[in-house]
Amino acid sequence: MKTQILESYTKDSACKIFSVQKIRSETVVTDIHRHSFYQIIILKKGMIKHFIDYEMKTAVNPFIAVVFPNQIHRIIMSPDAELDVVMFDSSVFCSALLANELRDYNVDLQNRINHVDNVSADEWNVILSLVEHIRLLSSQLTMIKKLEVKFLIKTILLKIIEMAPKNGFTTSMDTDVQLYLNFRELLSKGVYLQKKVRNYAEELGVTTKKLTAICNKYTGRTPLDIIHEHLLRELKRAVLEDGVLLKELAFRYGFSSQSALNKFIERKYGCSPQEWKEKLEKDVLG
Repeated sequence: MKTQILESYTKDSACKIFSVQKIRSETVVTDIHRHSFYQIIILKKGMIKHFIDYEMKTAVNPFIAVVFPNQIHRIIMSPDAELDVVMFDSSVFCSALLANELRDYNVDLQNRINHVDNVSADEWNVILSLVEHIRLLSSQLTMIKKLEVKFLIKTILLKIIEMAPKNGFTTSMDTDVQLYLNFRELLSKGVYLQKKVRNYAEELGVTTKKLTAICNKYTGRTPLDIIHEHLLRELKRAVLEDGVLLKELAFRYGFSSQSALNKFIERKYGCSPQEWKEKLEKDVLG
């Protein structure tokens, strides 16, 4: 799988840390890929099918998406679709801002701003204006204009974060935030893949009731929903990236048997594992 680098867009620019591009259906990269940088995707016209980490969203304007580094990505555009894409590296949006002032908003942030379609007309016009201003400044960069562009990108991101769905940010506590982040870390390490919620709760030293309350607070979902979401993403990655055969998935991901894996997929997708695999390959790989 190809990884796109920011330098391929900025090699002829005076600035190497950000770029603004207009994208149409004839110029969009349609192959599945990753980025080494961030993208803000702004759908100005038409319709797209937007794939992030093997999940598909059909969107019409106004629509905004933030794609994080290393996420699996693909866009399929309608013939009349038009996108503005702002690309930038991690130095543009200071991580300390999310870690401190916006700590609560940072919880589950990636999932919340991958797709944002509840954009008001006023906010939409402001964002379009900011993008055009970035484009203008980028054409005649000076050190001051470079700093101004970084500020404008941060402003767009803050507006997107504010518009994105959110749960329980007004009364959070440090211990609650840390508990949720520790839960997500256990998931990312695959420590208890395909195990029950109580396994995670025991590892974290809390009750299942407490873990459920925290997950609902920050995501509006149950721990089991989050576990299954993570597991399904891993199954898709194994099939599409690693070429793992269906008969090998059960063992790799801790299912008690092939039958248990089959039932899990059938329950989640309403079809057989083979049908699920074929549809996944068609949707993502084309």
